[in-house]
Amino acid sequence: MSISLRLISDQRYSMIEEDAQSTPNDPDARTRAWNKAKTEFIDKIYQKYEGAIRSRANLRCPAKIDNKRLLRKVRRRLL
Repeated sequence: MSISLRLISDQRYSMIEEDAQSTPNDPDARTRAWNKAKTEFIDKIYQKYEGAIRSRANLRCPAKIDNKRLLRKVRRRLL
């Protein structure tokens, strides 16, 4: 929730929304706005926090959790 509030109040997010809504008749405006933001600052943020994102993904990703559970079950059956 706090991340959502910070995102909404961030000037860069507002810029994306303004760019996307500047041409309401253009169906690709939102995609272009996000691609522009990606090249301007999102990629830099991702690179800065990539290690933290990847290290915590194992804790949150349901697929990873399910895989761990499956591996535990298989190991128990084999032993």
